[in-house]
Amino acid sequence: MTSTPAAATSLMPASGRLGLQAITLLFVACAALCTFTGGLLYYQYCDAKASRHAELMNLSSSVLRSAESSITYASMILVGLAERYRHDGETPENLARMLDVARTLVDWQPETQGIFFYAADGRWVMTTLNAMTPQRNNADREYFQFHLKNQSLAPYIGPPIRSRTTGEWIMTVSIRLEDAQGAFAGVALATLRVESFLEFFRSLELGQDGVVNMTRTDGVQLIRYPFIPESIAVNVGNTPVAKAIKAGSSRGVLAFNSPVDGAKRMVGYASSSRYPIRLSVGMTDDYAFASWQRGFFLTIIATAAALGVILYLGFRTMRGIVQRANDEIVLRADNGELQILATEDGLTGSANRRQFDQVLAKSFNQAESNRTPIALLLVDVDHFKKYNDTYGHPAGDECLRRVATLVRNAVGRPTDLAARYGGEEMAVILPVTDLKGAVLVAEGIRTAVEKANIESSSVELGRVSVSIGVAGYIPSLSSQGHDELLLLTDKALYKAKENGRNLVIAYSED
Repeated sequence: MTSTPAAATSLMPASGRLGLQAITLLFVACAALCTFTGGLLYYQYCDAKASRHAELMNLSSSVLRSAESSITYASMILVGLAERYRHDGETPENLARMLDVARTLVDWQPETQGIFFYAADGRWVMTTLNAMTPQRNNADREYFQFHLKNQSLAPYIGPPIRSRTTGEWIMTVSIRLEDAQGAFAGVALATLRVESFLEFFRSLELGQDGVVNMTRTDGVQLIRYPFIPESIAVNVGNTPVAKAIKAGSSRGVLAFNSPVDGAKRMVGYASSSRYPIRLSVGMTDDYAFASWQRGFFLTIIATAAALGVILYLGFRTMRGIVQRANDEIVLRADNGELQILATEDGLTGSANRRQFDQVLAKSFNQAESNRTPIALLLVDVDHFKKYNDTYGHPAGDECLRRVATLVRNAVGRPTDLAARYGGEEMAVILPVTDLKGAVLVAEGIRTAVEKANIESSSVELGRVSVSIGVAGYIPSLSSQGHDELLLLTDKALYKAKENGRNLVIAYSED
């Protein structure tokens, strides 16, 4: 009669502890899931931000190069025609030849609207847009006044204006004409269609509120997409992009509110080293992070569902954890049994070939059962035959022992295995390791051997080095056997030796 209460009393503390452990485990699991989800979302946000930054930087540089090419082409046309104009003068024959050449060159580039020559008084001398040269005067144009007052022969890029001939918006590229004495002799002008640039800008994937802005370094806007004629007069010489370029930055990404429409955008910019222009490409945060935002809500929903399942199946999860613990005990017991059965290599003290074969098969099967990756390294001492021939076999044995020690020191987990595969080759089994992690281990081995400075006068490097082949297996991505994994690792090792040795090569199907 007295044994029952005593037994109940003895069971209660254990039951209470189990309940407390279960509650603690559930709390830890939920907290871990929430922390993981938050970290994942933050990582994805940072990754999306970095990806957009790289995209905008590359895009701004690419679009700038395209604009530079158009300006350069127009400038080359003007320089060639200007030289002919200076040499042969304003004769009907020379102007006819110049006109034929100019029209041919204009036809080769759709962005170029026309070529014009103006005399020192602003009078029209030649144009590719009319059969007969109009009796007009362009001395009032901004580009004409610039060249009249400045002796620079460099191309001048003017702000957008409406063409008096066609009425369309154009951007001007002009050069100063001089006579034989160096006096002002007029202006040679090439007009570039603004619409051609806008058509290109529209093809860029920047979202509904994306912008592309090409400006001079003095803040004068040249072309802005979307094109708003009223915005041409807005000077953008004091924007964050302008300040960054003035501070010495030639390209980058900034986030700020536009001085034109007030919208906040992520803006990539690039400054030309050939012309006094810069180009920026911007997209709103809503567009830049649209994909991340969709993933954010889906992740939150999935996390909430997962938390519900965890709470509802808490005790079943506990049983699963216990089962995993039991499996781990069995796995450790199996590993202990393998270690008892295996023997060491007599020379290097590493595992021998027999142990290697057993552990590789065992580890490979476990990787398939647990759906975890596994990687394999094959390490070969470079030019070992030459080393033996130079220093003798005793020294060669000592060299192998030192290299084997370095290999063992580089793999520290209990489940890893370093073995002598045969001759001067060693092998390393890395369970639960992907290819990237295996390459890091291999590089650590190669560096350790190189830094050991084992003298070898028989090779050009002057010290012993190793070549390492790496291959990996992921059950969800392939269905190979451990023999095939060994073969792929051997192929990677052969490629490392073929490419000059003292290298780490990971197997690739490319």
